[in-house]
Amino acid sequence: MNTFNRILFVANGAAAEPHALARAGALAEASGANLLTVMDIRGSAAPARPRPDGFGESSDLGYLIAQAPVLPSSDGSHVSLETESTIDDVIEAARTHDLVIMPARDKAIARRGRAIKEDRLIMRYCGCPVLVIKVQAQARPRRVLAVVNLDLTLEDSTRARATLDTAAALASVEHASLEVADSWQIQRELELRGRANVTRLMSEMEAAHRKQLVALVAERGLSGTAVHLAYGEPQHAIPPLVKRREIDLVVVGNKPPTALVRLLAGTSAEKLLQRLDCSLLAVSSETARVSARLRQKRRPSFGQGRRRMANSAHA
Repeated sequence: MNTFNRILFVANGAAAEPHALARAGALAEASGANLLTVMDIRGSAAPARPRPDGFGESSDLGYLIAQAPVLPSSDGSHVSLETESTIDDVIEAARTHDLVIMPARDKAIARRGRAIKEDRLIMRYCGCPVLVIKVQAQARPRRVLAVVNLDLTLEDSTRARATLDTAAALASVEHASLEVADSWQIQRELELRGRANVTRLMSEMEAAHRKQLVALVAERGLSGTAVHLAYGEPQHAIPPLVKRREIDLVVVGNKPPTALVRLLAGTSAEKLLQRLDCSLLAVSSETARVSARLRQKRRPSFGQGRRRMANSAHA
């Protein structure tokens, strides 16, 4: 059974769009996908503008599809184009696809708040992996890095397995080498200094994380894969490792954000994407349960809430 049998490409007008579309076609052919769906959401964001890469106006999506060097061509495969799509449509369509691919916004477009919000919604609420391709990326990844978070909890272990399995499948399709990293840290490290032997504690925790990481890699049938430990928050610890190892694609678990995370910071995958020059694949370990349409509904006013409570009491 193919891992990426149905691929969804999101056209958002970014400068990396021609490159990303070509990558989507190449990946669809390499994985034997029978459907490549192209959804155009550019009408819901900023207006199209000329591109400096020789592809003409960004609104000419049909021309880009025709010019893509590789698209599915085997028996039974086809390309489906859906124009004037919305974020709701993308999130809903992702439920029946195995992979979502979208180009990273260039800085000029990313400055517009609405474009950033749309990209975040796609990364957070699509129930399948989301591959964000940057224009600086290699035509095909040579080295894939799976970033897992092993904090000895069942939820983290489940997400780590999903991340590692997706990274291994993509590396196999792309004929790329696979490496695995775990970013870890000691909570409230500064407060512990002077009260405990922090050096010994860090050494013991590092050994525990390495043992768990090696066990996870062996459990997924990937023995012999290079493993790395990076100390600190992923958005700070992973970019230096990516640069040092010359990684072309980072695969990371994408935990559904809490209300506070949505308001203040963003998910780890979103923060990591901002600091990487390579492409990023965000893997969700669970199906999206909330549609964009439901999230856009406003909460009832205070008066409406009181009336509802009164009606319930009289019922």
